[in-house]
Amino acid sequence: VSMPGLDGFETAALIRQRARSENTPIIFVTSINTTDTHVSRGYSLGAVDYIFSPVEPEILRAKVGGFIDLYRKTEQIRYQSELLRREAEERAANLEVRLHSLLNHLDIGVFRATEAGTITEANPAFTRLIGFGAPEDVGGIRLEQLVHPADREDFRLASGARDLRFVR
Repeated sequence: VSMPGLDGFETAALIRQRARSENTPIIFVTSINTTDTHVSRGYSLGAVDYIFSPVEPEILRAKVGGFIDLYRKTEQIRYQSELLRREAEERAANLEVRLHSLLNHLDIGVFRATEAGTITEANPAFTRLIGFGAPEDVGGIRLEQLVHPADREDFRLASGARDLRFVR
């Protein structure tokens, strides 16, 4: 805590300012500044412990060892989390490919739309049903445009209505 030139509190503040060291555990050691004010200041600067002299080497080693172990476990969890995220993304991509393959071979018209009712994609059967050439041609079309004019008001009132007549 008490060092010539730059004290431990100032050093801790500098450590916390650098991105590379901002999460470094800091243990304050002192034989002079033992008041609650000094201890509180140390913890407010991110100290994980505030030890008074004389220091018991075994206790200090155990505390540092605990922080090293915690760091290693945190890194292991971070690594495993990243692996799981990549695996999930890969599975999702594979499922998407399988879904598109299945949808493109169905004789039933299927489409995806936003909550606002804008078609984002459709299978070939759907485009044949509504009289469009290719699935790419329907992207951006609002479902309301495909509903028979006589049904449009009902469609607006009951988004999700069934048995709608499509314009051809």
